[in-house]
Amino acid sequence: MYDKIVELNAYGYIKDVSGEYYGIDDFDESMAMINYIRPFPTGFSPTNFVIRVDASWDSASDSANWFNSGCGFIFHRVDLDNYYFVYLGLDGWVNFARRYKDEWNRLGKSSYGPVDIPEGEANLMLVVEDNTFTFFVNDERVRTQPDDVIPEGELAFTLVSGTNAGFGTHCKMENIDLWIMD
Repeated sequence: MYDKIVELNAYGYIKDVSGEYYGIDDFDESMAMINYIRPFPTGFSPTNFVIRVDASWDSASDSANWFNSGCGFIFHRVDLDNYYFVYLGLDGWVNFARRYKDEWNRLGKSSYGPVDIPEGEANLMLVVEDNTFTFFVNDERVRTQPDDVIPEGELAFTLVSGTNAGFGTHCKMENIDLWIMD
């Protein structure tokens, strides 16, 4: 992970390489609730951090709402009504949103390109430093999103379920590396 931190610093995605490494247990969840998200807390509440995972997904449907299916992260989560949310949709788009005072705000989205459906895999990485959030898929920067409404809170995994058929949407994240910056 340290090599990745040095690389992120060299490309200007983070200001400094100082921090502390944490390995996190694998995440493996399914949810059969159409167009629904749910946080799965990591036990960490970092302000500035880099999290990297090997993600895989599967859908019980061949015709799910792919734009509302995927794997990602909830961060700076204060409670159920205040947090940021980013995920790789199975339609190939990275979506950033903010839920603040019980109101949804779509912050932006960018296309990564086609992903395998109904099952596939990708390396996902989220960099959060100060008021700038950058999301990578397979080491390719897909979107950088500024925002400064929610300065801190919990870090959680999430999955977005675009179907209520069978097991719904399944996300597995392995080899989870967390770097909390000083």
